[in-house]
Amino acid sequence: MRQLLSLLLSCSSLLLLAQSSQTLELTEFGKDKHFNTSRSILPVFKLENNQVEAFRDFGVPEDDPKNPISVKLPETGACRDTGYFYLYSNFGGKNKSAYTPVMVLNYGRRTYPAVFFVDRNQNFDFTDDGTPDTFYFVLKYFDIRIQNPHDTLQSVVTRISRFPFNEDLKFKKLADEYYKMYSGRRKFVGTDFSFREQRFQIRSSQAIANNDTFTLSLLDANFNGLYNEPEVDQILLDLPGVELVSRDKSFPIAKDTKERYFERSFKSYKVLAIDPYGRSITFQFDPSKKAKRQLVEGEKVPKFTFRDPYNNKEKLRWYSYKPVYIYFWSKETPEFEDDTAALRIIQEKFCPMIKIIALNYGDNPRMLEGYVEFNKVYWLNGVATKNIMETFNVEEVPYGFLLKKGRRLYKKGISPQEVLQMLEEGIIQSW
Repeated sequence: MRQLLSLLLSCSSLLLLAQSSQTLELTEFGKDKHFNTSRSILPVFKLENNQVEAFRDFGVPEDDPKNPISVKLPETGACRDTGYFYLYSNFGGKNKSAYTPVMVLNYGRRTYPAVFFVDRNQNFDFTDDGTPDTFYFVLKYFDIRIQNPHDTLQSVVTRISRFPFNEDLKFKKLADEYYKMYSGRRKFVGTDFSFREQRFQIRSSQAIANNDTFTLSLLDANFNGLYNEPEVDQILLDLPGVELVSRDKSFPIAKDTKERYFERSFKSYKVLAIDPYGRSITFQFDPSKKAKRQLVEGEKVPKFTFRDPYNNKEKLRWYSYKPVYIYFWSKETPEFEDDTAALRIIQEKFCPMIKIIALNYGDNPRMLEGYVEFNKVYWLNGVATKNIMETFNVEEVPYGFLLKKGRRLYKKGISPQEVLQMLEEGIIQSW
């Protein structure tokens, strides 16, 4: 009777979890490594009269006929340099280009601020788009928002900044040669006087579900201001509080709404709704849905190959005749010292009966050899590649997998201290 009552309580708890949904407000733009490392150039071309060339004419040979576009210009006053460039904003529509023309005054990087006239309605009239934007010389960057004129909630934001004069000289030289070669009759003003482009494509927030905290993001993959397009946009998961969102844990938005799920900590969450403009996502835990991206206890884990600190090839299958403990680690985690102490005891007291494979993730791979030599680490160490992390669905380190003979998974999420206790009790030796 008591067992039946416990079972009913357990089922009731799971049912309550499954029924409760939560809506996460995605209030902030997120950044990833692509945003931070982008060196995409917004090439500025000198505006010598009231005519510009369409973006599609870039790269067309100079002797090919082109149809210059006449533009209506604002009063420029005492501005010294006048040019134009194009911003990408893929709002679609037969009558709209994916590129928005921008007229820039004072691009020459003097003490005068650069002034942007964004042709938001794409009619090549720079006088009817409201107040221009001013990029003051002391600012490090300037964000420009472009809205779909037919749906103002659909918008994209591009961060504009300058390339430092005395850095990336080789890169800028190559860029100058490239743009001058393919600009036709247009006069490219140079990379130093053009702009660096960074696109905000991610909206993020911190999520809490099932006693787990993580960063949940939506990726606007085609940069059109919509975040819920099937088979285009993605849901991204990462550790809590990260500054740069990783795309390693990505879940494409399925075309069939019934198949829209993401997985975290070997649990499946059903996506109930995604705001088209990326402002929120509604989801709930689904205990009946088995997580696809997980290894199942009792089944064989996949084979994999890795490199030891001396760049020698190692394979998991070479040790399948004995129990194996695979431990993913990083020096920056709070558990590092205690886990290392437990691994040392296992190595000294119970090896070679059990094989330890410690795979480092997140640290500089070059430090691994020095760490092993200096600390006299005698268990097998190696580098965890992105592919290995994805195969084992490791979301954060430290994390351990205990395998029986034949690569059969006994337990996942097991710490070195727990493995040590099992060895001291003779449990692993009895396999």
